[in-house]
Amino acid sequence: MSSKKYRSGLLWILFTWGLYFLYLWPQLFHRTSEGIVAGWRILWADWASHMTYANVFAYKNPSDWFTYHPFFIGDKFNYPFVTSLVSGLLMRLGFDRVPAFVLPSIVSTLFFLAMVYVFFRQLLDSNRKAFLATSLLLASGGLGFILFIQELIHKPSLTTLMFPPQEYTLIDSLGIQWGNIVTSQLIPQRAFLLGFPFALGIILFIFSWAKRSFKGTPNWKLCLLGFSVGILTLIHPHSVLAVAIICFFLFALEPRPIKPWLLFGSTSALFATVAYFLFLKAKTTQHFFGWHGGWMSDGTTLGFFKFWWINWGFFLPLAILGAWRTRLFKNPFVLSGFFIFVICNLIRFAPWIWDNTKLLTWSYLLLSIPVVSYLSFLWNKKNLVSKISAVLLIGVTTASGALELCRLSHTDQLMSVMWPEEDIKMANQFRSISQPTDRVLVGPDDFQSWVIRLSGRQVLLGYSGTVWSYGFDGNQLHADIREMLKGGDSAKVLLIKYDLHYVVIGDYEKTHYEANEAYFKSHFRNVLENSRHRVYNLKDPLGL
Repeated sequence: MSSKKYRSGLLWILFTWGLYFLYLWPQLFHRTSEGIVAGWRILWADWASHMTYANVFAYKNPSDWFTYHPFFIGDKFNYPFVTSLVSGLLMRLGFDRVPAFVLPSIVSTLFFLAMVYVFFRQLLDSNRKAFLATSLLLASGGLGFILFIQELIHKPSLTTLMFPPQEYTLIDSLGIQWGNIVTSQLIPQRAFLLGFPFALGIILFIFSWAKRSFKGTPNWKLCLLGFSVGILTLIHPHSVLAVAIICFFLFALEPRPIKPWLLFGSTSALFATVAYFLFLKAKTTQHFFGWHGGWMSDGTTLGFFKFWWINWGFFLPLAILGAWRTRLFKNPFVLSGFFIFVICNLIRFAPWIWDNTKLLTWSYLLLSIPVVSYLSFLWNKKNLVSKISAVLLIGVTTASGALELCRLSHTDQLMSVMWPEEDIKMANQFRSISQPTDRVLVGPDDFQSWVIRLSGRQVLLGYSGTVWSYGFDGNQLHADIREMLKGGDSAKVLLIKYDLHYVVIGDYEKTHYEANEAYFKSHFRNVLENSRHRVYNLKDPLGL
């Protein structure tokens, strides 16, 4: 295949899927007269945390970037930070926070599309197969579309057809937990969006060198690729594990010559270990890993098979059939895909079991190879039944994901305000009167608190669900925050203990933490307020 035809396939991916995302991104996160709004519910949740991280790099001195975790005063900042660093530095250069987030996301998405296509193009040796495999990945889903058909039959309308009334790849009540890759990962998870294609680049390099037995590959390139694995550790650690598994199978099936593999493996391990211990290892996190059979199924054998049937539909049977029928069961990438699927159904890789999707997506990517190979085999058969079967199988494999992507494009009907203009203004004013190292007392479970998300100032504790999912135990901090907000003598001792500079009190603190504003109002100077919040300077007591 000529390079011209190779490029034409890549351009076609960018012209189709690329245009979809170029239209979508500015609608997903933007600013209106109401404030900053999100066009997707998971982005509304996930980007609140990413905004907090970006503030660290935008508003703190570099020497303080990793001193404390933005959500947990008891440990250092240990979250994979590269994507937040990029947006934070853009904000530091003067970009508004909205373009500082959207522009890198657009670039990363185009990078994602290009690398996924190139990967499939290398493995499937066909532009059409690579396009189909990329589309299968992006339109992933299970059997949720059946519910849509039932709804459409019950209440047929053009509105229902154009704007599906609900999500069909993530329905808790039916046990559908997979979530379309675009809506549950590519859009909301910024580390995934950059780390996944970055990892694919590493894999493609080592694969292309190994195919020619590393002839003409100097040692410095192997070391540089190992260093890239260290960088990937700071972008998306789950992808590091995927790279390690894929490289293991590549090596196991073709170990000679062994020296280049050892050099690449040792440098990768070295740089990944250094990156982990310097930036990611925490002192107080609970155990991340543990045995957990069946991922999010009910743990029974029947429940396991039913769960994966409704979550992945025909995809997994097609992958098994395709690996056998097209003789791909010895392919290292296909073996890696099945292996990752198995371990994700045996082991929990984070406190929140759903986070296994960050690895399962790799399984879906790799198993798309036998799926597309088998669909192509059916299509190339001369009888009409096989061709119709191939088309129908593509349709039922992508139907739920397509509905999700169609629904996602109607951001005007999915929008919700993340931060109203009043809160944005308050955060800016507070930043102007406080110092980057100042500590603030505020109720941690106000999910979109402007103090936690926008101010760039250190709080003792962030949202409990987020803190737990990172492996931190925030129970004691939570109890102390509640005690301090109540005021009184015990609060005074704790305020000194935590060296707090400001307290922010609003309706949330009063309702959920029994905040005694009268205590703070009578003891400390009010330095800032709006219709919903008052800020008191704990270092400026009244009467002194």
